Amino acid sequence: MPMPSIVRTLAALGATVVLGALLAGCTPNAAFRTQTTPCAESLPGAEAKDCARVSSVEQTGKYTLGFMEFDDQGWMHDQGQAQMERIFKLLDAEAAKPDQNLLLLVFVHGWKHNADHDDGNVAAFRATLEHMYDLDAGKVQIQAREKGVRELPRKVIGIYASWRGLAMADLGPLENLSFYTRKGAADRVAKGSIRELFARLRRFQQAKFQHNPTDPKVRMIVLGHSFGGLVVYTALSQFLMESAVALDEQDASKTPVRPFADMVVLINPAFEGSRYEPLHHIAKGRRYPPGQPPVFVVVTTANDYATRYAFPTGRWINTLLERERTGPQKEANRHTLGHIERLRTHTLTPCDGQDLRPPAGGGAAPCDCPGWKGNLHAGITDDDVAIEEDKARQFRRQWEATPGGALRPGWTRYFCGGVKLMHEPGHESRDPDTPFWNVYTDARIVDGHNGFYDRDGFDASMFRHFIRQLFHDTWPK
Repeated sequence: MPMPSIVRTLAALGATVVLGALLAGCTPNAAFRTQTTPCAESLPGAEAKDCARVSSVEQTGKYTLGFMEFDDQGWMHDQGQAQMERIFKLLDAEAAKPDQNLLLLVFVHGWKHNADHDDGNVAAFRATLEHMYDLDAGKVQIQAREKGVRELPRKVIGIYASWRGLAMADLGPLENLSFYTRKGAADRVAKGSIRELFARLRRFQQAKFQHNPTDPKVRMIVLGHSFGGLVVYTALSQFLMESAVALDEQDASKTPVRPFADMVVLINPAFEGSRYEPLHHIAKGRRYPPGQPPVFVVVTTANDYATRYAFPTGRWINTLLERERTGPQKEANRHTLGHIERLRTHTLTPCDGQDLRPPAGGGAAPCDCPGWKGNLHAGITDDDVAIEEDKARQFRRQWEATPGGALRPGWTRYFCGGVKLMHEPGHESRDPDTPFWNVYTDARIVDGHNGFYDRDGFDASMFRHFIRQLFHDTWPK
């Protein structure tokens, strides 16, 4: 047999083996949570676990977790939308109770994950909900207490929005070949029924907000990770851009930007910077009122090799036949927004060096929160919250250009829990009060692509305390 024929035969055989492995490892485009009857942890051992594997609602003594599953075309798996209707029926019932408020967390997972009971992101989200109960549920806001208003305990409810992020299971490095199909699926999910979910969630929160704006019935944070960040951003970007556009530029510094939820947070999002460019252009071109809380926060860690190296490699292949006009356009077309330096607004690092040393004249070190016990016990007490809020007030007083005015560029803010956030005035988005944050951090705070929650050898408490304190910044004062 001539050599070229042998080469072609071996190549065909290799392709057949790879294709066979890929087909064998493909996960079904089907729902995991096929029953809508709530599953309570009070069920007997094995029965509780079997129930939790198939139920779209998990109930514990600390939180309720609901699942919504979308297929590769972005439709709800159940065309009767039983999962979505069950969730909103539950939300309406909980909101109708006069003796409690709600704390609602919405999470969209990323690549290589799904709604399976044992999925790592599912486990991490359960732990996050439990942390939020331990840290916040039932606590009294200091501001409300000072005004003589009794704040009601908050019921913690999570919504896990799932799609087929894991397309090929147990194939080791070959799973990386699903990058292209999963990015395409995430795009379709973002343009599909998840938009209805977000629209109904916003309507739900806004309807309850009208009853008591100083102590809203529903507080909500939306979280997206990896390709889940792509889903969240694509679904909400139009709203964010419309909110960012100043109705009257002369009065822009007096008009706060409307948030979609209380806050939207993307962790190591996997989408190209070119998608963010329109919002970035709007956001950097206007002024903001003093005290404007963040409404959109992106956090990317330096050692996230999936978005730092694998993503641009995949995009390089995707864009071989495309033509960019400029260097920045080429960079934005191939890299995620967190790894594009000109788009960054802040840097987040642990406190060290001078931050931990008391000043020569006496007093607390800049990073110290005297009396704060947040890292030493499970719950955050009223005293801890008071200390955190006092730390935030100290920051504003220190960095305000004039009393009650805008912040000065290049500010540094210390958070209880051992981290500091620094404004980066040298990049394109220079307004020190911008509510659109693109934060760069390192492995000590978020360790790798999935390192935003506790796991063996890594404690994510610094990141957790940072996000929680930012979230509290959005609460009415």
